[in-house]
Amino acid sequence: MQLIVAGERDGRSCVVGRTEWRHDPAATDVSATRVLELEVGDPSVRPVGTSEYRDYGIPVGTAHWNRVRFPAHQVRPLHYTNTIDTITVIDGSLWLVLDDGEHEMLPGDCALIKAVDHGWRVGPDGCVVSNILFGIPEK
Repeated sequence: MQLIVAGERDGRSCVVGRTEWRHDPAATDVSATRVLELEVGDPSVRPVGTSEYRDYGIPVGTAHWNRVRFPAHQVRPLHYTNTIDTITVIDGSLWLVLDDGEHEMLPGDCALIKAVDHGWRVGPDGCVVSNILFGIPEK
């Protein structure tokens, strides 16, 4: 499994971090892996996007947790939001589209998107994700 962290470099959205991990299948007790720790109230994490802006109406300091099903082959063009997004692929596949290219995500993979330009291209079987969107201040 992997965690992709999407941030910005030189005003362009890109992968700024990637971590891979695997739970030990032989473990007989509960095991946990901290995926990330983030202070969502810090406006310095929000760069200015260059693509279409989408306001999801999530107030600063609140979070919305969603389960989303994307139909097969759907393309969501580049956009940026007033949120920091976490996404975990549950079923199917998709590609996280950033200025630096497309990044494949399979079941178990996660992404953190720090309000940068991003889009999605959904795989041939569709995709189900769990996402949490954290409202952050405008820059």
